Amino acid sequence: MNRHVARFVFWGKQTEHLMSRQPWNYAFGSDSPLERFLLLDGRIVLLGSDHDAVTFLHYVEHVADIPGKRIARYQVPVLEDGRRVWRTMEEFDTSGDGAHANWPDRFFAKIVDSLLIQAGNHGARWEKR
Repeated sequence: MNRHVARFVFWGKQTEHLMSRQPWNYAFGSDSPLERFLLLDGRIVLLGSDHDAVTFLHYVEHVADIPGKRIARYQVPVLEDGRRVWRTMEEFDTSGDGAHANWPDRFFAKIVDSLLIQAGNHGARWEKR
């Protein structure tokens, strides 16, 4: 079981492999469950999900060599030896502000919508109201 504070849900025969380890800092990037998912040619299911909330795209944010990415540093509570302790974490900014100041509003949704159109997927779109 992966006890990292950045958690994922996987289903299938590769779940144990996908969840086996995760770097503490930059938990969405190299050697993360998301990278192993990519290497296994995993598939993402969007059931009623806002296209701006596709967590997998945080992997791309983390590994892409883009100058000027914002870094977020914060503390999170974790259990160590049965006690709650506060650990400092660092990652590229995955908040609503985005990893880069020049990225447009709803950047992930624009990427996902573009990929769905290119793939000929005309499924229902979820519109934020």
